[in-house]
Amino acid sequence: VNYAFLLADEEEMTKAETFAIGITTALLIPETAEKKERGDHAAIVHLTRQVYRYSALFSIGACGIFVNFAEELGTMVYGSADAARYTFLLGLLVPFMYLDTAVDALLKGMGEQVYTMKVNIADAASGLVLVCLLTPKLGIYGYLLTIWLCELGNLRASIGRLGKLTGEGIRSAVRFCLVPGMICGILTAVRQIFLRCMPPFCAVLIFAVLYILCAYIFCTAENGKEKEKTGEISPVTAG
Repeated sequence: VNYAFLLADEEEMTKAETFAIGITTALLIPETAEKKERGDHAAIVHLTRQVYRYSALFSIGACGIFVNFAEELGTMVYGSADAARYTFLLGLLVPFMYLDTAVDALLKGMGEQVYTMKVNIADAASGLVLVCLLTPKLGIYGYLLTIWLCELGNLRASIGRLGKLTGEGIRSAVRFCLVPGMICGILTAVRQIFLRCMPPFCAVLIFAVLYILCAYIFCTAENGKEKEKTGEISPVTAG
């Protein structure tokens, strides 16, 4: 039963990932390829930063919902509180999954399909080995650990390659995660203090609306700073 809940959780999160960013990342491939063809390195670097920023904003918000409402989601979707711990543990993995998908799209747009294929093959092979080694000893948590290790290894390899090509590697990705992480942390405290006794649907809705509002304010401020730096608006007119 536990394995069934875990597999169902993983499948649902994979479907959510595909639905949420699949179309966006598919559009990244031709856009990156066009910039690569023109030899516009600065535009590729700018696009990479934008991908880091919006991937962090979206995925950390989704992570906050999965983590904070794991029990409610487990009960509503699967009719069992046993699914809550798996929703929680896999929910923490969401930002890494989303970022990995976006980074792979950028790499493919820059002609790194062969490298991406090699990483995915290594990911699948290592996953098979880890399942055989860890699951007999740790049970279902061995399978969870395999998912985590394979996803982190895949992301590390992909983002390391992207960093070599653009100069925007793991440090840049982490930097763009700081503010969304702070927002999500504050809203987690709000959830624990004020939203605990509310109906689950209302609590999730309020959490999501507050996060989107804070993310919008942050993006507006960051876009204004970027325009000032690039000279599209001057500090005098901005004031």
